[in-house]
This record gives sequence, C-alpha cells and structure tokens, in this order.
Amino acid sequence: MSGSVPELWRQQGEILTEYKSKFENNQDVAVELPTGTGKTMVGLLIGDWRRRKYRRPVLYACPTQQLANQVASVAKREGMPSVTLLGSHAKWSRVDQSKYDGAEALGITTYSAIFNAAPKVGGPGTIVFDDAHAAEQYVGEAWSVLVSRSKHSHAYFALLKALRPGLGGMFYQSLEQPSADVRARLDLRLVVPLRRPKMAEAINEALALLPEGESAWWCWHSVRAGLASCLVYVSWREILIRPFIPPTSENEPFTGATQRVYLSATLGHAGELERSFGRPEIARLPLPDGRSPRSGRRYFIFADLATADPVKLATEVMTAAGKALVLATSTDAAKGAAEELNVNGWPVLTKDNIETNISAFAKGTHVILALAGRYDGIDLPDDACRLVCLEGLPDWAHLQERFLGSNLRAKIALEERTRTRVVQGAGRATRNPSDHAIVLIRGGGLTRYLTSPVVREALDPDLQAEIDFGLANSREVSIEDLLENTEVFLEQGDAWRDNAEPNITEARRSVERRDPAGSALLAASAPYEVQACTAAFRGDFVGARNAAQHAAQALSGDDTVRYYRSLWLYLAAVWSFGAT
Repeated sequence: MSGSVPELWRQQGEILTEYKSKFENNQDVAVELPTGTGKTMVGLLIGDWRRRKYRRPVLYACPTQQLANQVASVAKREGMPSVTLLGSHAKWSRVDQSKYDGAEALGITTYSAIFNAAPKVGGPGTIVFDDAHAAEQYVGEAWSVLVSRSKHSHAYFALLKALRPGLGGMFYQSLEQPSADVRARLDLRLVVPLRRPKMAEAINEALALLPEGESAWWCWHSVRAGLASCLVYVSWREILIRPFIPPTSENEPFTGATQRVYLSATLGHAGELERSFGRPEIARLPLPDGRSPRSGRRYFIFADLATADPVKLATEVMTAAGKALVLATSTDAAKGAAEELNVNGWPVLTKDNIETNISAFAKGTHVILALAGRYDGIDLPDDACRLVCLEGLPDWAHLQERFLGSNLRAKIALEERTRTRVVQGAGRATRNPSDHAIVLIRGGGLTRYLTSPVVREALDPDLQAEIDFGLANSREVSIEDLLENTEVFLEQGDAWRDNAEPNITEARRSVERRDPAGSALLAASAPYEVQACTAAFRGDFVGARNAAQHAAQALSGDDTVRYYRSLWLYLAAVWSFGAT
C-alpha cells in the first residue's frame, strides 16, 4: 500500500525469525526492541500472523487511546485488517466487534478494556501488549481502590473507622482533623486487614459507600473476593487498597489466551515484568546481537547545574526549540512548570486535548503540552517536537510505591520502574535512528538521580554517553554558551557533527551497562512473589506463606535488598496468621 514500509530493518527480521523458531508456543514471551526501532511493526506482524494461522481473535493492547489510534494507523498503512475497540464497550461497532470475534481483523484496544471488573473483549487467542515496561500502572490500577478524602468523603471516613484498630492513636487523630500540618499530610501507614478480626468485612461495608459507577467502585468489585489479602495504605489525602501484585490470574481474557506477547523497550533484569503482569515466568526474546540500535540523538541540558538562572535558561531553550513537551509526576506539577516556563504566552495543551489524537500538538507551532505520568505512549518524531522537559524524579507513582521507597527504605525494589520512566520520558521525541531532540532536566531530585554513577551504569551505553556529555556541558556553563550549543544541536550541521558527535561516540565506546546490586536476587524472588500473591488472593494462605518464605530466601545474601526482604518475611508471618 502507499506509504507502507518497503522492507523490515535487520533487527526486526531477526526478532521475527527467532520468535518463529523458538517462542511460538510459549504462553508468555517478552520481545525487546528499544524505543524508535520498530517495536510496533514487530508486534503487529506477530499478532496478524497468529490470527491467520490459528484462526482465533488477536488483541493488540496499548496503554492509551491515543497510542491505540496510532497503532491502528500503522496497521492500516501496512494493509493489515484491524478494528479499534476503544472507550465504553457499549459504543463499539457491532460490525467491528464481529470482525475481531471472527478472527477476521486484529482488535486494537487499551489495557483498561482487558483489565477491569467486567471485560467485554471475549476470549482472545493471543494478546500483544505494547509498552509492557510501563504496565504496572495500567494493570495494577484495575485492582487498586483509591479512596480520596475530597472526592469520596463518606467512604473515606467510614474507612478510617474500619481501619482504626490498625492505626496508632495520634495518627488516627491527625487524620480526623479537617486540616493538618505538612508532616501529617505526608505521613503514611500500612494496615493489613488479615491481622485484625472482622476488619475486612468492615472495609467492605465502607467501600459500599463509593459512588456507583465510578472507577473506585468498579475496582472495589474487582478486589472484593480477595479483600482479606489486600494491603491498605493510609494517608491524610487518600487511602489505597490493593493486592501487592495484581491478581491477573483472576482475569479470564488474560489467562485464557494461548499466548501473551509483551513488547518492551527494555526487558529489565529484576523481575519487574513478571510483577507487573502477575506472571511467574516470562520468556525473554532480546535483541539478537545484544546491541541496541540507535533511536536518535538526545542533548541533555541540566538546568540546575549551569551558572544561569535555571528558569531563564529553560525559557530560552524552549523558545529556541519552538515548542515543548513537559512531563511531570503530577498534573499540578506539569501545569505549574508549563506556566512558569511559558514567557511567550503560547497555548498550553493537556491530556484532554490529546486523548484520542496527538496531532493538535504534533502539527502545532509555539505550543506546550503538559502531561502527568505519561512517560510512555506518546510518539513525537522529527519536527513534531524537539524538546522534552522532564520535571522532577518519577520515583513514586502511587501510595504503595511511596511506602516501599520512603517508609520501608526499599528503593531498590522500585529502581527498575524509576529508571524506565526516566529513560522512556527522555525518548518521547526521538523515535527513529536519525531523529534528534533536547532533553531538559529540571529539579534537584532528578538531577541528583542522573548524576549518580550507579544509576548511569545501569543505562544503555548510548544513553550513558549522552548524559555524560550533557553533564559536562551543563556544569557551571554560562547561559550564552548553553544557548549557542542548543542552536548548534538543533541545526544538526557540521558544527555538531564535527565537534560534539565524535565526543559522544568515543564516550559510548568506553562504557558498558551494569546491573545494579541486588538485581539478580530481585529477579530470582519475583516468581515466588507472584505465586504468593496469587495464592493469598484466592484465600490459600498456606500456599501464600510458603511462597513468601521462598521469596525471602531468594532475597538473602545481599544487604541492598534487606529491607525488601523484610517485607516478605512480614507477609509470610501475616499469611501464617491467616492459615491458622
């Protein structure tokens, strides 16, 4: 068809050949292709081939509707029959659904269409998950009941009453107050219902007060059967109730599929993929030669390290780039950063403007797109965007992560997620080997994070070299020099190719990727963690206890994971209580 890809890249062809010869019959297989190297095409080809061969429905799942529409455009361009199943199932075209059910076309949908209290996607034979490295948020939220103090006041205070036996007196009093000091607002406690007689029943009664039809109400229906196995994270602003690992084994479309294919920009080395999808074992299909193909050139500017005022520098860089994508950890932070940097009075777009299509930003000029937590699922190649601003360190996406990182001091268990978010966020505007974009780093936490040698050593060598170059050319550099470097980079002319590019290339040759300490133990523990949480959700607390003990044993021998190991020893003890 017109505009279709004339031929596959070498790494795409090798991946498909390897898949066909060794992984066709695996229940779970992860395919690694870094950002901008044809991951979507590989996933579509695998899905369409399995649809034709096995004559069973195939789903291609994306994190967002915008990305699903983008994938549908690729499928159409390549002549692959496909339909989109997006939004409420009541609004799906009956003709399109019939084509999907009859294995006449690929069904392109979102994670939320699969992972919810009442999925309507039928019985797919194969499910292809795009951007699987970012799945924890999209999968876990289906079993995460988030009760907001401001939005669900009646349910929140009813929950507090139900949880009171597990909360300290002073902490409980601070939660009752209509206002609280900063420390009280940041305080966080863990309550395990299984330890307290009748607490699970009281929690269930409180959750019945949630407004019917809201997302929290639906999530309550997803976790009701395993409420006793859930963990409850309590703060002044909100209460989160969820299993530690999502019980995907209870989701019929997911477990009923003959094969689940996970497309990932990075497979990781600490078992994060298994935890995210609740699968004890996922086969890996890495790049054949172990060498990541280039996905474009990034120029890192660390605004807090230059001699210039960080805000003035950032606004000047944004003006030179002409438009910007601002990624932050929260909506308030994203909007705040966009407003602070928008000295030119450009239009500021938010998620509502790009929910189904990103063209309002990609085709616009002098515009800012401010998004919260969207480190994946946004593709802005070439002139669609030349500047990504990363605002703050994306280390804690929800209360469970905050508890692990802050209360438990087990940041090592979150390191792979944090690193992936930063890497993927930095790559939103470099989507092919010849692409280029500036990555503007703002905030002390993110700056310190990327300055750490341990963090950088865990990155791909190309990215290591780019960050090293950015640090060297940001520290105590004047605003004039930085802006001159910015113009040189954006021009991509001889000045950049003859001076900067050789330095980055040489730096890339001198580094190699190293797993952080404790990664191997975390990977060894992951299958037992999944087994433990699956058993607990089903009420098999003997099996849960035994698997948790195996997880703790797998985590033995390295101080870097000792706090995370303590959690699994604690859960083993709790589930022993449930087994009696």
